[in-house]
Amino acid sequence: MLKVLGVVCACVCVIAAVAAGQSAPSAADRSAIARARNMYYSLQRQGVRELRCNAYPDWPQILASMLGTNADARARALPYLSKTNFSVVMTESSTDVKVDRTDEQPPEGLANLGKLVELVRVSIQQPLDDWRMFTFQPLIPESEGDYRLEHRSGTYKITPNGVKDGQIELDENWIIREIRRSEPVHVTISMQPHYARNPDGLLLSSLDERNIDEPAQQIQMTFEYLEQEGLHLPAAFGSNSQDPGGAVSIPVRFDHYQIKRLSQPTPGQPVIAVNLGLTYQEHRHFPRACFNWSAEAEYRAASFVSAIA
Repeated sequence: MLKVLGVVCACVCVIAAVAAGQSAPSAADRSAIARARNMYYSLQRQGVRELRCNAYPDWPQILASMLGTNADARARALPYLSKTNFSVVMTESSTDVKVDRTDEQPPEGLANLGKLVELVRVSIQQPLDDWRMFTFQPLIPESEGDYRLEHRSGTYKITPNGVKDGQIELDENWIIREIRRSEPVHVTISMQPHYARNPDGLLLSSLDERNIDEPAQQIQMTFEYLEQEGLHLPAAFGSNSQDPGGAVSIPVRFDHYQIKRLSQPTPGQPVIAVNLGLTYQEHRHFPRACFNWSAEAEYRAASFVSAIA
């Protein structure tokens, strides 16, 4: 299994290069970037400031996917875990998942269930935070941003100025097909998004992350949607994490959304700007992978097992 990293809020700045060397994007490049950015679904464009909802893990499937757990332990753990749900608060800059605590104590001999609940909490928060980074605003940056763009062999390659060891690759239709970056633990992470076409823009339908240096370490995430107040929001997601130490499946459904939008001006009044806590520097970063692909991944796999073994 994979140790969760905190995920940095991200918007990506884009790349332009010529065969003889790299130069600032041309006016045509910037126009193409603006059109490409508008292809993607954006909650920011819909005026969303904050989302709140409830999250309900599929505890039976989570327990069934955990190696090393016996049937008796699963049967005794399930009534306690089924009373444990989570609340989500998401803004443009962060995702916070909290446990809705129960006063009930874990069954005798299963005191470590609190560890399992925490591991599931972070395993909900980080994939959901990935969804936020791809959906609150497009990863393709503002056309006037600080970037370079290389067009080669039917693909576009994007690298933000001032960010080391990061790149986005798009196909000839400006669909993002891979984000690749180096992590502090000296590994290279590949993130491969897949999109569903929608009249309101391209929606993230699934995301694959893998460690280029250790192919056995990977996670696949899939997203299903509901419509509320004209918005496309997660109805459910499933994450399947794999590591040489084991694998865990975590399906989650969401409901009871509360939506806060930016203030709407009355006719003749200026639009009120709302500070969502983002800095310019944060916007220039690539998204970071959800998981730490170092030896600590083994701890995460062992923790899932020891929490109920």
